[in-house]
Amino acid sequence: SLIEIPYEESLNRRIAQIIGTFTDALILAKDNIGTIQQVQEECSRKIKKAFIFKEGDLVILYDAAKQNVHGDKFTLRWTGPYYIHKKIGDKTVILRDKADPDKL
Repeated sequence: SLIEIPYEESLNRRIAQIIGTFTDALILAKDNIGTIQQVQEECSRKIKKAFIFKEGDLVILYDAAKQNVHGDKFTLRWTGPYYIHKKIGDKTVILRDKADPDKL
């Protein structure tokens, strides 16, 4: 004793069910994206903390002039190690070569 449901009504119910499932999935996806973006922002803030250098710290020097040189993707863009000889300001230092301490 099956109850016959007209084809159009059955189709409309199935479409409504699919749309409801899709809407639920869309809401869940938006919530997940928001959560992931918050986690990424927190990680980014942790990474972006300013480094405080002191005299005597070992550093390497980035050569920005080599950044966009076409065809030299295997060229080293970093030199060093150097150590901080003297701090002049918050972001300005005098470096000395670790291998040759007399060389600035």
